Amino acid sequence: MSRLFFGARLGLNGGSRGGFTPSILPSLKLWLPADRISGLVDGDPVTTWADLSGQGNHATQGTGAAKPLYKVGIANGRPGVLFDGVDDFMSLTAGAATAMLTGDHTVFAVVKWVTFGSDGRIVTVANGTASTRFSLRHLTGPVWNLAWTTGAAGFNASFSAGDIPSAIVPQVVECVQSGANISGLLNGTTGVSNTNAGTEAAAAQSMGANGSGAASFGNLYLMEFITYSAGLSAADRARVRRYLGAKYGV
Repeated sequence: MSRLFFGARLGLNGGSRGGFTPSILPSLKLWLPADRISGLVDGDPVTTWADLSGQGNHATQGTGAAKPLYKVGIANGRPGVLFDGVDDFMSLTAGAATAMLTGDHTVFAVVKWVTFGSDGRIVTVANGTASTRFSLRHLTGPVWNLAWTTGAAGFNASFSAGDIPSAIVPQVVECVQSGANISGLLNGTTGVSNTNAGTEAAAAQSMGANGSGAASFGNLYLMEFITYSAGLSAADRARVRRYLGAKYGV
């Protein structure tokens, strides 16, 4: 009883009722669910993580040592993609990166960490000088952190002290920008908010590391990653969170 009440308060349970999927909402640019990866068994390397948004923004990795692994039974009986924190990452397309960097956007990631370092990245988009212009990550502490462009210079802000990464349970981390307002949320609760007045062109982008895939490797299971090129309303974001919460037992 208490578990259901807690999940309902966060807006995370009961998500797929009525057949909801992320593709129901407009402006979907990237949808990577690990449970829709086909042709792999436990421990297989992931070369291509197919984008189900219909935009063709597949995540890829052609170098054997840098490929993350497909792992079963990670969250609520569902699989995840394991990034080893050493050299694993996947490259994203320019279309996916632009959706996270230019103008309004909404990003969701379902993550369970394995270990924490000083700068473990879920996703990073960098500019032409390799400076981070959008990222979801953890920093020393550990605390969740959101970085974004403000035009000429990047800005980053840590979530509140209680918003810590977990190696025990999956978490839904979220970013939404609407107009100049940008916020980061953990399990439906706002952890940080600020303004983002500028835009900047993306040059390098990856999941599991910094933009070029050369450092800041995250040691984590990624179960699902979703990006919209719009600042979704609070009601629509709650629908996505309910879908993810029910699916992964958040």
